[in-house]
Amino acid sequence: MLFLSLHFIGKFPFKDVFLHGLLKNSKGEKMSKSLENGILPEDLYKQYDSDVIRMAFLMHTNYDREIRYGDHIFKKSSLFLHKLKNIFTYLVQKIEYERENLDFKIERGYKFEALSWCQR
Repeated sequence: MLFLSLHFIGKFPFKDVFLHGLLKNSKGEKMSKSLENGILPEDLYKQYDSDVIRMAFLMHTNYDREIRYGDHIFKKSSLFLHKLKNIFTYLVQKIEYERENLDFKIERGYKFEALSWCQR
C-alpha cells in the first residue's frame, strides 16, 4: 500500500502508524494461528455474554504494552458487570418504591434505559 501510493500519488497515504504490543495468552506465550493457542471468539460467546467480552477487552487492553488474555480477565469483567447490574436493580427498585409513596403523580411511561441492558 505504501509503495503503490508513493508510485501513483507521490505521497504517503497516512502520516502516523499505530502499533500495539503482542497478544499473549495467560502464560505469556505469543498467541498465533500456527501455534493454535489462541482464544476463539466462538468459544468466548458460548461462555460469556457479549457485554462481558467487551468489558474485558476495554478494561485489560493497553496499546503501549503486551496484552495478556486468559479466562481470568473475562471472569473479572463478569463479576464487575454483575455488581453493576445489582446496583442498577437496587436503584430502580428504590426509585419505584419512593415513586409509589409520593403524594403527587409522576407519569408512569418513563423507561429506565440503563437497566434494560443489565437484565439480559
